[in-house]
Amino acid sequence: MVLVGVKVNSDVVLFSPSGVGFGGVMRDVVGDVVASTYLKVEGSFEVDVAEALAMRHASNISIEAGFRNVCLETDSLKLHNHLVKGLAPCHAFWKIVNDILRLTFSCQSCSFSFVRRTGNRVAHCLAKLCM
Repeated sequence: MVLVGVKVNSDVVLFSPSGVGFGGVMRDVVGDVVASTYLKVEGSFEVDVAEALAMRHASNISIEAGFRNVCLETDSLKLHNHLVKGLAPCHAFWKIVNDILRLTFSCQSCSFSFVRRTGNRVAHCLAKLCM
């Protein structure tokens, strides 16, 4: 069986007064979309926590779809840095970062990439569908 590699972009949109939209898109090596997701969640979240929740959601969807070679991309530099280092302060943010890292244990290979906001447009648009 040949394992297909995918790039998984995730993003979040915060709604007023309380709610967030998660968006995620999975692309193959030539850039074609192979899966996507969006999810609305009620509640009030710090931006960093919401970004991590969006990545956890998109990561989970990609792993459930059978992808085992993944590159997780985010436009949150803080999230990227904590995933690469495997470190974060002990609070909600760290628990979600730890969940993401645990999810990646089922992958054959996993890397993390920081992209500018313009590189995350599709995931951002999917998150906005939750409005």
